Amino acid sequence: MIIIQKKEVLNLKKILTLINQLNVLKSTISLLLEVPFFIAAYDFLSNVKGFRDAVLWGNSVLSMPDGLLFGINILPLLMTIINICSTSIYTKGQSLKSKIQLYVIAILFLALLYNSPSALVLYWTFNNLFSLSLYHTKF
Repeated sequence: MIIIQKKEVLNLKKILTLINQLNVLKSTISLLLEVPFFIAAYDFLSNVKGFRDAVLWGNSVLSMPDGLLFGINILPLLMTIINICSTSIYTKGQSLKSKIQLYVIAILFLALLYNSPSALVLYWTFNNLFSLSLYHTKF
């Protein structure tokens, strides 16, 4: 009788482990669904002829990285700060593993978008700000 209970407990632990792994996969599916849209936005915003002449804050052209502070791209840094703040708000009460995963993604986006056109970084930053504002009005 005790052996059967131990097997049931082991089976239950295996099931819970599988459910946890599925939850992690579920959280990355939404990101994977966003990737094609992000690639399309990147392609579109990188090739819009109107951005080649559009100026941001006096000296930065929207089709180029901003380089606003002595050649340092400020917009990707601002985007990363907003992403990290959003992550800390969205993941209240969640496990450290899921928080770390989202922080790593924020840093990854900094690396990927550091030399991207300012228009794309502005798009991503304002998208995150808009999502954050919707989150605050919802809760």
